[in-house]
Amino acid sequence: MRTTGDFNAVFDFDAVVRDRGDRTRLAAPYDSGDRIHPSDAGYRALADSIDLRDLTC
Repeated sequence: MRTTGDFNAVFDFDAVVRDRGDRTRLAAPYDSGDRIHPSDAGYRALADSIDLRDLTC
């Protein structure tokens, strides 16, 4: 999906919040504590990663 070229844009949320040392985990600042869901900082990082120009037609 990330590299097919079939889409106008891809929002790669995994790449934004994952731990660079262990790609199977959330980075500590973005982990809500349950190791599954983002924290408030994680959701902010996801929102900040979106270029709103990609949402226009």
